[in-house]
Amino acid sequence: MPAQRRRNKREVPFTHDEKRIAGCLLQCVYRKVKAVDGYGFPTLEGLVGLYSDGVNERGYFMAVLEASRECLMRNHDKFSRTVPMDNGRNCDVSFDIFECISDRIGEYCGTSGL
Repeated sequence: MPAQRRRNKREVPFTHDEKRIAGCLLQCVYRKVKAVDGYGFPTLEGLVGLYSDGVNERGYFMAVLEASRECLMRNHDKFSRTVPMDNGRNCDVSFDIFECISDRIGEYCGTSGL
């Protein structure tokens, strides 16, 4: 991409409220495509299906699989398997997982920091 058309990651970090809103929207998408378990936590199968849908390149698929696995493990301790998560925690976890997967896929695609 030409330098003038490149986009950098947001220079000002998202506020807590912005992350919460974005995470709630993501949680809605995850639920809509059935990418969450009964407790509201995103599943490996659901995330891989969502982020690799329509892509036939094996390397990208494997990158999505590894990114999803890594990001789910990083966020594993943020939820309880005994009690469904409340909406706020669902949203926060959804945002964190999305951001993590996006960063990993960006590294695979060579667009880290864009």
